[in-house]
Amino acid sequence: MQGIAYVRSQKWLVATLLGAALANFIGMTPLTVLLPLLVRNVLHASALALGLVFAAGGAAGVVASFVVARMGSPRLRVTVLWSAYAAGGVAIAAMALAPNAWIVGLCSALEVGLLIYGDVLWVAMMQELVPRNVLGRVSSLVYLLAFSLGPLGILLGGVATATCFSLRA
Repeated sequence: MQGIAYVRSQKWLVATLLGAALANFIGMTPLTVLLPLLVRNVLHASALALGLVFAAGGAAGVVASFVVARMGSPRLRVTVLWSAYAAGGVAIAAMALAPNAWIVGLCSALEVGLLIYGDVLWVAMMQELVPRNVLGRVSSLVYLLAFSLGPLGILLGGVATATCFSLRA
């Protein structure tokens, strides 16, 4: 109950949780369903191309982690965090307009790199601002709530695929 009480008392945590849950619902989890279909069925690319798209995202995530470690936290951390998340969302949307798998891979690299950059800032901010005696409880609650809409997002991606996929094909 201490973790719940602490989260409810902190507006920055509540706002971030709602934003993360909504972003996972609208963007991240449907992407897991739709990206393989985009690469295979719309762009007519191979399984290797899909693997390279995912690898580009993973490599960018590693680079983003090193960038944060090297540069440290920016002065306007919350603004930069949300800007990175928003730009990552734009990269997700840009994938739908990509003419080939190479552009999808570039968008994947931008998306994952920006989201990991924001996530590293987020975790550091949590460790700095949340009191140690409730940090474990708050962190558990944050991850539970941030990913709570994920399964519904996957369902949304499936429904979108079933009803709208032929629009671009």
